[in-house]
Amino acid sequence: MAHIMARSLAQMWERWFSRIALIAGVWMILSPWMIGVGATTPAGFSALACGLIIAAASTSVTIWQARLSHQGVFVIALIAAAMAGIAVVAPFLLQFGGLARWSNILAGMLVIVDVGYELLNLNA
Repeated sequence: MAHIMARSLAQMWERWFSRIALIAGVWMILSPWMIGVGATTPAGFSALACGLIIAAASTSVTIWQARLSHQGVFVIALIAAAMAGIAVVAPFLLQFGGLARWSNILAGMLVIVDVGYELLNLNA
């Protein structure tokens, strides 16, 4: 009984965990307006651009995962991870701070962890 419950909890967690990149991408799209920096500033533009690509990549994997090969999922996941890496580094390269900096860093790190988890479990 405990084994069945643990397996169902793990499956439930895996379903939610695979959607974290999408949620972080949507946050990055909305964050320039939510935190008040606007999309025309370097902070807003970098969050918007990275968020659009991350959300598009995670949506395509979520929708087409059954039809994509392992290599296709791997490439799309690497694109999302690269954009998340850019989101983490952008505040330091573009020299913006405050809440916009932490929003980019935390959302980017969340996507990197999510994509890493997905890639580790891709062949499992």
